[in-house]
Amino acid sequence: MRIYLLGFSGCGKSTLAKKLAKQLNMPYLDLDTCFENEAGMSISSFFQQFGEEAFRKKESELLQATAHIEHCVIALGGGTPCYNDNMQWIKAHGWSVYIVMNEKALYDRVKNHVDKRPLLAGAENLQACIRQKLCDREPYYMQADMQVQGVNINVRQLAQEIKEKGGF
Repeated sequence: MRIYLLGFSGCGKSTLAKKLAKQLNMPYLDLDTCFENEAGMSISSFFQQFGEEAFRKKESELLQATAHIEHCVIALGGGTPCYNDNMQWIKAHGWSVYIVMNEKALYDRVKNHVDKRPLLAGAENLQACIRQKLCDREPYYMQADMQVQGVNINVRQLAQEIKEKGGF
């Protein structure tokens, strides 16, 4: 069983992956951390040096490499499901959970860490940028097998719902 957590930057995918994995007695993996380890640099540095297209290609390769992991909770990058038919691949290879948050909550979470988020860094109006990107990405996110509100998640309850709905 592979469980893919998806959602906008700052929604809490990495934190939730750790907690959910513990609840389900499974390991967890953060795709962004894997990327940085393999690239030997931060995602922001990679973006600056090689551009978004190279990043998305490598990100898709890392995603597909998760097919070799049998049981794991995997936190995806915010844009991972939105490129290179990745959402179809995710649905074919695991159970997906969209962590839903509104633009104001996302803004509050990322406003002080925007330098680590290359697609938001340098935005003239950060909240408007988040609104637009969320609008663009939501059609992909909504294809997830399950949606959960990102504020005050009850991890034990979420684990139980995943077991029931996912047939695990």
